[in-house]
Amino acid sequence: MLSWDRACMNEFVKGIPFKVVGPREEAEIKDYFRSWHWKKTLQYVEDYRVTHVHPNFEISFDPKILELYAVAAMKEIGWTVERAVPCVYDLEGLIRKKIFLPAIL
Repeated sequence: MLSWDRACMNEFVKGIPFKVVGPREEAEIKDYFRSWHWKKTLQYVEDYRVTHVHPNFEISFDPKILELYAVAAMKEIGWTVERAVPCVYDLEGLIRKKIFLPAIL
């Protein structure tokens, strides 16, 4: 597995022309964190039978923005987020990107 620190991720994304998040986009992001998909993700996290879970996102804005809203959404329900770790990994020859958010329930 290939994992990068914040500096490497910043270098990785610096040339990507991310869209600006305005009021409409912010409302859409907030709507997502009230959605069925997000609530189902939280149910999986709380289910002791599920050992690992990833909600999948397709975004055109900086992932740091998604991280900020995800952390806020988890704090809103009383979870403690220790840290957010951006990383990439090689899966079957394709580089995948994710934000790792360990939370205490």
